[in-house]
Amino acid sequence: MKKFILTFLILVFAFFLCTNVYAATDDESEDYADSYDTVIDDYYDYVATYNSKSSKAERYKCLAEMALFSGKLNLKDIGYTIEDITGDDIPELIFGKVDKYDGENSTGKHVRAVYSIVKGEPKLIFQSKDGNSYSNIGEGKFAYSGNSGKYQTFGVCGLTESGNKRKWDNFYFIKTKKVYGYYRTILFNNKTGKTDEKASKEKTIRDTEFTKVWKKVFDRVKPMKMTPLNLYTRMSVYYKEDVKGKFKNYKKYELESGEPEARVFFVPSKTVKNFKLIGLTFKSSDDEGNIVYDQNVLYQTKTLTPKKPLLADVHMFGTIPNLGISYVDDSGRTHKYIVHQSGEDGSLLLTKEDF
Repeated sequence: MKKFILTFLILVFAFFLCTNVYAATDDESEDYADSYDTVIDDYYDYVATYNSKSSKAERYKCLAEMALFSGKLNLKDIGYTIEDITGDDIPELIFGKVDKYDGENSTGKHVRAVYSIVKGEPKLIFQSKDGNSYSNIGEGKFAYSGNSGKYQTFGVCGLTESGNKRKWDNFYFIKTKKVYGYYRTILFNNKTGKTDEKASKEKTIRDTEFTKVWKKVFDRVKPMKMTPLNLYTRMSVYYKEDVKGKFKNYKKYELESGEPEARVFFVPSKTVKNFKLIGLTFKSSDDEGNIVYDQNVLYQTKTLTPKKPLLADVHMFGTIPNLGISYVDDSGRTHKYIVHQSGEDGSLLLTKEDF
């Protein structure tokens, strides 16, 4: 009897552990998806205010070719998807070119950048740039094509199981090489992703044979579902004087007493619900620098729209944040941001923080 009871208790305890492990995994998966918001925000802002001479242009070389001829970027032409392509329960963030725009059912084949969560933070794993491009072939794999100047390159890659770096199934590069007094086309193959002839297998081939190998790889390219950036909910903040009377119809929050040190607009890209302007007062912080605030809701509205944003009177922002916002997007997710000033040019910034 005692043995039966002990066995029963072990099974119950094991079930309890498994239940909690799965619950934690689900929660963590949602947290990981939330952590990509900052990256998507940054892409949105760069595209919406595109400037080829911006200091951010080097970081976004993956988008440069799309603006090469038009001199601009459009929010509807760039999309993203968040999905687990490695099977480790941690989703990746993939940006791509929207080839077929159909609102929420838009699709694209050409991948511009892939991010993963590494040590709890989003990390760029690889991106298309300088004539090197990636295309989706499904099952977490990408067809690659490029030109290093000396070699023409192509192959198939994915991510390691942990998602922290790129992993090559096959990497090909070709060159014309003189063999016994004649020039031959040599196909090199390795799994390093580097044009290292010594670390590669080599084979003399004809151009038609090379074309067959190339075609076999790129026949696998297929579209993947993407959310165009113009459907993404992004909150922007501006000093009133910087938008030069752009908004004629708006909601107001005014200080009960005293003159405001600044007037700022909060403008959503899409209608948001339950928008709150929140006063923050420093309460305490831990050894890791996480701050706890006393919170006071200064203003609240059921909806905030692009055509009727909020103009708020605020005090200037100190070293420790004193103002935050929260809102609910059309998917039901709550977003929280700290409002602060750039230390470089004094411009207004929103930083995601769960205060």
